[in-house]
Amino acid sequence: MSSTQASKTAEIAAAVRAAHRRYDHPVVFDDPHALALTSPAWRAIVRSRVLHRLVVRRLLADFRSIHAEMLGRARFAEEELLRAVAGGLGQYVIIGAGLDSFALRHRELAPQLRVFELDHPASQAVKIERLAKITTEPLAHVEFIAADLEHETVATALARSGYDRGAPAFFAWLGNTYYLTPEAIAGTLRGIAGLAAPGSELVLDYALPVEQQPPEERRAFLKAQAAVERRGEPWRAFFTPPQFARLARECGFELMATLSPAEQLQRYFSGRSDGLRPPAWGHFAHLRLMRWQTVP
Repeated sequence: MSSTQASKTAEIAAAVRAAHRRYDHPVVFDDPHALALTSPAWRAIVRSRVLHRLVVRRLLADFRSIHAEMLGRARFAEEELLRAVAGGLGQYVIIGAGLDSFALRHRELAPQLRVFELDHPASQAVKIERLAKITTEPLAHVEFIAADLEHETVATALARSGYDRGAPAFFAWLGNTYYLTPEAIAGTLRGIAGLAAPGSELVLDYALPVEQQPPEERRAFLKAQAAVERRGEPWRAFFTPPQFARLARECGFELMATLSPAEQLQRYFSGRSDGLRPPAWGHFAHLRLMRWQTVP
């Protein structure tokens, strides 16, 4: 992403959530603010049934399963977060927050949950401008932290905020690992382990190697992979579930839960007649920082 340009991926993700709410039934992940948060061009596409069908259902038809993955991982992350908050956890860190609307949708949690949104300065500025048009009430429980995470760590960014290193936190890191090297993913995991209090939790997603995918699903994966590579954002890291579990353990985390594509299909997409289903390569993982972990 350009150092001065807001994320196009975040715009698309918001548009996917908005279109899903408008045209898909039943709704997997309900985001009533997604339409207002995305760009004017995407708002026009989503609002028009004709344009939506042409752009989303035809031109982007090969990405339909990726759209489902976006919705499923958002729901999974928030289900785990709300469970943790009910158990007393009071900090939520969204890494690469994009146009996430959690703080708007869950204002009732403001007295008990501090939210820290980390994102690129250009994307952060666009989001804050759009939020001002949605609500006049300040989101006093949210800190927007402008951070170029290609050049600084999560710990460095959070050091500029009111984040409490002595209290457990819930971290969401969604839609990012595909674009990083395995070494960079390990570095981020170790960085979170070093700044977070024991008992902190993390939800993320990762991609399965193509040779581990069902043969009938590989063509769609390779087509999507080629598309993102042409856009200059190649997918770099792939893990089998045992490989990822080992990496998480080496970085100080225990694997609390994992959700395979088949399990995602059963939990979130069963009984549908519109063909919306997750891809065969996206896995969700819920990690917890081990109690013996020490801060270096």
